[in-house]
Order: sequence, then structure tokens, then C-alpha cells
Amino acid sequence: MKANRIIITFLLVLPIVFPTHLFAQNHTLQGFVRDATTDEPLIGATVFQPASQKGTSTDNNGYFRLTTSAKATLEISFIGYQKLLFANPAQNDSLVNLYLAPGLSIGEVKIEAKHTEERVTGLVEIPIDLLKKLPTMTGEPDLMKSFQLMPGVKMGDEGTSVFYVRGGTPDQNLILMDDVPLYYVNHIGGFLSVFDMNTIKKATLYKGDFPPRFGGRLSSVLDIRLKDGNVNQSKHEIGVGTLSSKYFVEGPILKNKLSGMFSLRRCNLDLFMRPLTEMNSSGNDVRSYSFYDLTAKATYTKDARNKFSFMAYSGRDKLFFKEKFADNYLDKMNNRWGNRIGSAKWTHFSKNSWVATSGVSYSRFFRLISTIEKEASQNDANKTVGSFGSSIQDLSIFSSVNRPFNKLDLRLGLSSTFHQFTPTAIKSSGGGNSSEEDTLFINRLHETELSGYLETDWDISKKLHISSGFFAMYWLGIDHASIDPRLSVNYSLPNETAIKASYSKNHQYIHLLANNSAGLPNDLWVPSTSSIQPEKSDQIALALSRNVNGIDFSIETYYKKMLNLIYYKPGFTVFNTLNWQDAIEKAGEGTSKGIELLIQKNTGKQRGWIGYTLSKDTRQFEALNDGRVFPFKYGRLHEVNVVYNLEISSKVSFSANWIFASGNYITLATQTFPAIDFDYFRDNYFDKTFVDAHNYGGVNYYKTASYHRLDIGLNFKKQLKKGERNFYFGIYNLYNRMNPYYYYFKSSGGSRKLYQFSLFPIMPSVSFTYKW
Repeated sequence: MKANRIIITFLLVLPIVFPTHLFAQNHTLQGFVRDATTDEPLIGATVFQPASQKGTSTDNNGYFRLTTSAKATLEISFIGYQKLLFANPAQNDSLVNLYLAPGLSIGEVKIEAKHTEERVTGLVEIPIDLLKKLPTMTGEPDLMKSFQLMPGVKMGDEGTSVFYVRGGTPDQNLILMDDVPLYYVNHIGGFLSVFDMNTIKKATLYKGDFPPRFGGRLSSVLDIRLKDGNVNQSKHEIGVGTLSSKYFVEGPILKNKLSGMFSLRRCNLDLFMRPLTEMNSSGNDVRSYSFYDLTAKATYTKDARNKFSFMAYSGRDKLFFKEKFADNYLDKMNNRWGNRIGSAKWTHFSKNSWVATSGVSYSRFFRLISTIEKEASQNDANKTVGSFGSSIQDLSIFSSVNRPFNKLDLRLGLSSTFHQFTPTAIKSSGGGNSSEEDTLFINRLHETELSGYLETDWDISKKLHISSGFFAMYWLGIDHASIDPRLSVNYSLPNETAIKASYSKNHQYIHLLANNSAGLPNDLWVPSTSSIQPEKSDQIALALSRNVNGIDFSIETYYKKMLNLIYYKPGFTVFNTLNWQDAIEKAGEGTSKGIELLIQKNTGKQRGWIGYTLSKDTRQFEALNDGRVFPFKYGRLHEVNVVYNLEISSKVSFSANWIFASGNYITLATQTFPAIDFDYFRDNYFDKTFVDAHNYGGVNYYKTASYHRLDIGLNFKKQLKKGERNFYFGIYNLYNRMNPYYYYFKSSGGSRKLYQFSLFPIMPSVSFTYKW
């Protein structure tokens, strides 16, 4: 704690003791960089003054501030847009709008002018227009699966969009939609995430070196920024794919004041699943699955210096079945889960360059399973009703300020969050109309979280840049505080080469008890308590990067240590009535270390990347595996990703990706031997019955077969008199690789053999969209 106090004192004093010449202001230009056709703010656009070799980049509001010489000529550039030359007027504190026209991919960008966040380690960005063209299983572009193709980001079970970052678990990924956390981001089976790519302006993944403004997770932050909506004209898009259909619209609501966007996506499966299953079973066996995603955002510009934004997302999955048996017995199950989030924010751009944002947000994830069992002819006389529920919801108030100086950017922020956890609520009733409800187990916990951060980005010289700060958190209920220091150093060498180093400490007070099941979210969100300490991690990273003729080369090595991890005890699941605190192993340790290589090209007609990861991820619990270290389930040793996109013409583009990964680790029985069936023996003392008992060699001791596949996709675009037509055709797993989905034993001829089950053969997919 003494070391933490010294670091924090240093970081607090650091901005104050800077030499005063760092803040000298000859001429200050403030403004926004926007898309010329939609008026959308461009995040990360470069504003550069060639004469002084000074530059900056726009923030999440498209806002920039630059101290320049009077009447200097500036270059404004952004990938995918035409470069703009701007003659700076000789006016102090002027606020301007700079518009870039889309249609041209620029080449090199001087390293002094790069976005500050590009100087940190472990940063991943993929252009949104490229994301939309990558081949997928469902024929619909998917944000989460695209990031799985990057070094250090590993997939889980095949076909799912869940990812694991540098040895961490999915709950250790903080996923933000316009600063609001989402707790579950996949639809059934994980085949599709909840994000409609049409709504997203930018998505940035931090794999370890979190900016200090982010906290509360150990492994990664996925920062998703939604579009504000086209200010100039209305645009519509409808789409029909293999799995879902969608509608998207954006445009002005009040001229030059209020714009908005709206997206609705709905699953197609239930439209034919329910009638087909009902028809094939004469109404005795009905099954259905559906989901929807609704995303909306409105942005009100009161004047040049005040902006208000309102965002909402609602998504829900529903799995339903009804089965009638020969004895008139009826069994129904309705399984629902989803997210509800929303926020309201006010952003003020002051004349002295402060940018202040305040607002409120709400987030809720819920799961509810309801069952009904009855004799169909008894008019509910013998009906049994049961339900299982779980949820987490947050209500937050937040405020932040950002002040760019001549060579220093300073950020401060505070927030307060009220959490409500309902890990498990199980209810049942039965026995007729007069029966009383029997509550087997219900638990609800409340917790208040206070957090704040200090963040500084300092250009010490043209070659040396330092980012520093800390994220602090205090949980009132358990009287526990943490302070997480962050430090990142970037040193520029000749020939657009840079060395980067970083250190990051993180604490996590929210945990996910996962069953590792394929498909359904059978997981519980639980808080830290007096007996369950917050998870924590320390990560160091070192990277070398270089840009050669528009191609980025990078190599990065990292080491991460995790403490206070939790794990379900063998044999326990979310449906146990035992208190969840008694069903888990505590105080686990984890390590992750590796090397990541990336060659990436984001401009021109041919784009894509080649990534390679060499890593080792382990876990250790005192009561598991005899206290010995064991491999993390998804800790693949080698992983290679090749992504390629070719613009064949203005109408046709081709995309492909190839994946290779070492096998992951599972627990299998090494031996079987006969054992007495004690349940049967209790009732039949003189008649012993034997069953097979299993001996397991160790936790995750078995390594599965290697995984690899090739996907391709073709996009056809045609301009019509009114609108634009797009047709996509893709093939998943082109050479029909039978990758393992799970393993099982089967006895035949007196011998017991291990078999592999493969779920996804070669699969075509199609989708159609129309824009106007």
C-alpha cells in the first residue's frame, strides 16, 4: 500500500510540476472532424501541422485541440477518406468543423501524428468496412468473431463468438456500448453476437494496457462506439440472411439539431421451426427458438458547445418446447435471457478547451426458465410449476473531464454504481389449486461501488511519449478498496519504428460462475464478499512496431499473473440449491505468457493481416488436481490467423480467412472399474448392483486435436436507380475439416474407445441487403 501511495502522489503532482513552457499557447484551434456525407464525428482522425511536425487526433466526440502557428496549413486525414488541407485562421479559441469526403484510402501517416492510443501495447482495431466483408458461418458480419482472428484473442468452442484474451475468461472482458457495460453478448450457441454492425462507428479492443479510465476487469476492454445518426439525410437498409433479418434507419429528426439511428434484428428460425415440429409430431412435440436485438440512439446538438445523447439497447433470446406424452402428460419449458441497457449523456466543449461529460446509465442481464408439468386432462388439478431465475443490474452516475494542453492531455473521472445481484432464485409449486409456493432458494445482494481515475498523456519530446495514471475503486459493502496504477512508454526510432512498454494492475469485484456449457448462458454473476476476495492481475508487456510502405509489423511479448480466481467445485452447477459461496473453489492462481506477431495492411485494394500467437496459460487451486498446476481449458499453445480482402472491382470483393490452432485441454477419465451402486444397495441389502466408476488422470490433462478451417466470401454490390443492392455468398469450412466439438467413450466388443464428435461440416451461407 505504501508503494501505491507513492505512485498516486507522483501521478497527482506530475501535471502540476511540468515546466510552464509546456502550456504556452500561441494559437489554439478547436473543432471537430466529420464525415462530409453524414456529418458523423470521426474518431481517431489525424490533425497534423507539417511545418512544426506537431499533430493530434480526435477523441470519441470527433473533437480535437491543437496549438499551432498563426495561419499555418494543417493536414487532416483518416483511413478511407480523402486528405484535407486546411488554412488555419488567425483566431484564438476558434471552434471549426472540418469535413472529410469518403472514397480514398490514404497511405502513410507520420508517426508524430498518430492517434495517442496507437502508442500503447495490446491495442487492436479493425476498420468497420473490412469487418462487414469477412466471411462468417451465418452470412452476417460479426464483431466478436472478427476479433477472434487477432493475435492474443482465442476462440472458445467452434462456431461461438465468445473470446478469451491472454489466458483470461469471458467475464474478465469488459464490453462497453457507449460506456455502458453489457454482461452477455451472444445469442444461442454463441453463433452470433448481439451487435448489428450497421450501428457501430468504431470498436477498439485493449488486450492488457488499459487506459486508466477503464477498470473492473482483468483481461480486456472492448470499447464500442455507436453512430450518432446521419444529420444530412435519411438512409435505410433491410437485410435477410441465413439466420436473421434486420432493418436499419438513420437520419435527421430536427434539422441541424436532432439526429438518430434505429436498428431491429430478428431471428428467422422460429418462423419455420415451430410449425414444422408441430406438423411432424401432430402437435405433440413443439419446439421454437427466436431472438431479437433493438438498438436506438438520438443525438441533440443544442449549440456548437453542448451535445446531448440518448442510447438504448434491448435484446432477448427465447427457447421454447412443449411435449405431450401418450399418458396425456404435458411438459412445457420456456427459457428466456437478455440485456436491457440505456444511457443519457451531456457533453460540454468549453472555450478554454475542457471537455466535460456527465450522465446516467442502466444495465441489466436476466435469465428466467419456467416449466409446467401436468396431466393434460386434469384441468390443472395436478400441475407443477417451477422457475429458475438469475440477474444482475447496475445503475450508474458518472462525470468526466478532459483537458488537452500543448503537450499534455489530462483526464479525470468519477462514478458511482449501485449493483443488484440475484445469483439464484428457484421457486416451485404443485399439488393442485390450493398448493402453496415452495421457495427452495432465493438470494439477492446489493452493493455500492465508487470509482475514479486520473489519466495523463504526455509528449515529452518528438520521440518520447508517456501515458500514466491510475484507476481506483471502493466497494462499500465489503469495505474493500483498490488502486490500480498504469504506465505506458512509447519511444520512436527512425524509419517509423517504435518501442513500447507497459505495466498494468487490475482488480475485478464481479465474477462469473461458468459451467462451460455449449450454448445456453447457464452462468451466475456474483460479487466479491467477505469470503471471496476480488480477483487481481499484474501484466507487463514489451512491443516493437514498424510501418513499411503502409504495412504495419509488430511483435509483442507479455506476462500476466492472476490471483484470487474462483472455480466451480466438481459436480456443482447453477441448479444446486447450495449457497453459491459454498459451491466454489477460491484463491486460485493463473499465469499467462506469450509472444504475438502481427503483419497488417489496412489500406489499398488488398487488405488484411497475418497473426501468430505462442502462449502458455495455466491455473492452480489447492483443492483441485492435488494442488498441481494444470492447463487452462482454452490455453492453445499455437494459433495462426490469416485474413485477406480483395476489392476486385467497385462492384465485387472477395474475402477469406484461414485459422489454425493447437488443441485445447479437457478432462477425461483414464480408467473405469466396477463399484457398488449404493443408491440401489440401500433398498436391496441382499442384491448388490455394480456400475462403472471413473478414474480421472488430472484436470485438463488431455489435449484435443488441432483445429483448422478455411472460410471464403464474395460480396456483390450493384447501384440501382433508387438505392443499392448487396448480395453475399460465403462458404464456412471450405475443405470440410472435421474439427472436434466434444469427445465421448463408447464400448464395443469388450473394448472401450474414445470418439470425436464434429458439429460443423462445410456450410454455405447467403444474405441480401438493400439500401436506399
